[in-house]
Order: sequence, then C-alpha cells, then structure tokens
Amino acid sequence: MRTIPILIVLSMLSAALHGCGGGGSSVSSSGDYDIDSLQCGSGDGSNGRPYVLCSSADIYNIRNDLAATYALKQDADLSDYTEWPSIGTRSAPFTGRLDGHGHKITGLSANRSSDLDYTGLFGYINGGAVRNMGVEISLSGLGGRNYVGGIAGRIANTEITNCYVTGNITARNSSGGVVGNASGSIIRNTHSSGNITASGLTGGIAGNISNGTSITDSYSVSNINSQNYAGGIAGESLNSSITNCYASGTVTGTDTSSTRMGGIVGYASNSTIKTNAALNGSLTGIRLTGRIAGEFVSGTANNNLALNMPVWGTQQYGINGAAITMNDARKKATYTALGWQFGQSDDAPWVIQDNTEFPRLYYLP
Repeated sequence: MRTIPILIVLSMLSAALHGCGGGGSSVSSSGDYDIDSLQCGSGDGSNGRPYVLCSSADIYNIRNDLAATYALKQDADLSDYTEWPSIGTRSAPFTGRLDGHGHKITGLSANRSSDLDYTGLFGYINGGAVRNMGVEISLSGLGGRNYVGGIAGRIANTEITNCYVTGNITARNSSGGVVGNASGSIIRNTHSSGNITASGLTGGIAGNISNGTSITDSYSVSNINSQNYAGGIAGESLNSSITNCYASGTVTGTDTSSTRMGGIVGYASNSTIKTNAALNGSLTGIRLTGRIAGEFVSGTANNNLALNMPVWGTQQYGINGAAITMNDARKKATYTALGWQFGQSDDAPWVIQDNTEFPRLYYLP
C-alpha cells in the first residue's frame, strides 16, 4: 500500500456543508450508521459498517473493493498525486456507494487529454451512488481525452446527489463539470464552477445525457468553451430531462462553424427541458444557437426563462424561453412560479437572498 502524507483541511465550507442530504437532518447520520462514532480505517464495506475514509491513501484504495460502501469522515487532499488514477474502468466500474458527509476532496489533478478516457475522481461508475461531497480540482486542472468530469468521467444507472465540483476541465469530447457522460442516471442538487473546454459535447453539469437520465435542481456558473454541442447544463440530451436548473456562466463557440450552442442544452431530442433559467452572461455560436437550447428536435420544452440579452449566432433556430430581467433573476418569486422548492432539505434545496443573488443550493455557503 502506498503511504502518502497529506494535509487535512478543516475548512468553513465543510462546516457549512454539514447538514446536507438528509431531508434537513444532519448528514453525520446515514441511516444505517453514525459517522461521528466511527474511527478512521474502520469498517467492513457493508451498508451498516462502511469503510471509513480519512486520507488520500484511503481514497486511492477504493479501487481495491469497487462494490463496497464508503464514508468520508473528514476532508482529504490528493495533491500528492500529480496524475490521479481514476477509480473504476469500463471493464471494472465502481458499483458501490460513497457518502462524503459534507466533506470535500481537494487537489484532484490529471493531464492526459491526448490519450486517456474516463477521467475524474471516478473513471466509471455503474449502478453506484455518490452523495454529500465536494471535489475541488487543483490549479493545474483536470484533463482527459473523452468522458471527463469532476465526480466521474462516465456514469450509468447511478445517482449523484448533493455534490459540487470546482476547477478547470479540458477534454476532447463528453466533458462536464460533474460528470462527462451519464446514461440512465439521476443527478440532482449539484453545482459546478470553473472553465470547461472541449471540442464537443460540453456542459456545466454533464457533457451528454441519455437513456432516461435526469438532471434536477442543479446549477452551473462554469464558463463553457466548445466547438459544438455545448450548453450551460448539458451539451446534449437524448431521451432525458433537465428541470429546475439554471446556468449563469458564458457559453462560447470556439470555431468558425460552431453549432448547437444553448444556454441550458446544446442539442435535445426526445427530451424534457422545462422550468429552467438561462442566466448566462453571453452565448455565442455560429449556427443553431438558442438561449435555452441550440437545437430542440422533439420532446417537451416549456416554462423556461432566459435573461433578456442578445444571442450571437447567424442561425438562431433554438428555444429561447420567456425573457426576464436581471432584477427578476434575483427574486425568489420568479422561481417559485416555476415550481422550485425553497428550504433546507434535499426535496426543497434552494435558498436565496432576495433581490441580491441568484438561487443557490442550501448546503453551499
């Protein structure tokens, strides 16, 4: 086993996160166990006795039992790994559960944009779950070829809840702030910030989603830079849904033929895109651009809002949503009218300082 000294960062954010993910109750309790009573390194990987993670070495060793249940007891720093080897592969994915209990993993770094697919804290998750945690990418950034995301490069039949990612991501295709690609999965109460740059299929939360994936009650302030299929929340949605979400970062086409650029989603087919708000500072493309969706082929798209700002693009065939002002975007009433739930729980995750800020998730400071 590789032993690596780490710096445990006890931050105010961790304290602010304490209390997320339990319908308003403390996340120190996760149904089958009380994290406060467990010791670092203890557990047998069962739901009632999870492996307790306290160090970067503990997190690295998740790969030794991909089907187990894990609990993060304190913040951990991965800075000693200049090239983090993502946990789980397509042939041997992570199928277990990780509960961060309001803590964060910092210093995530990789720079393999030319030859490595499935890049993130996890490379591939299938049938697993990650909740109640943050991932903070190092200043050197996170880079991979295809399927790159802060939590995971690719997920299938997986639930990601109450998670955030900060930092810069670079890839070729299928890159997102939280996950690169999602199939048949649930993503809710998530957030990303930073710069995400790729050739295509690029989004603030996910690069592309398919097969019934839902993104709900999530937001991104990430700036998106992509040649094609780019959106503030997702680059592409196939047979999936995006609801109760907003994006406030810029979406910029980086090529003279950039197409399918949207404030929420770049391209959507047989999908539900509703009750979202495009609050992007700017949206720039060449063809098929729209404040909500760059190109919407089929499905349901209604009750969406967008800041009343210009879209730069020669062919604006997308969905633009109902126009609102910046003052509207900072009012709770604007979002309650869409059905967003405000409170201090997973089911009512939004909070806002009226007339001052955009909405944010309750577990964030």
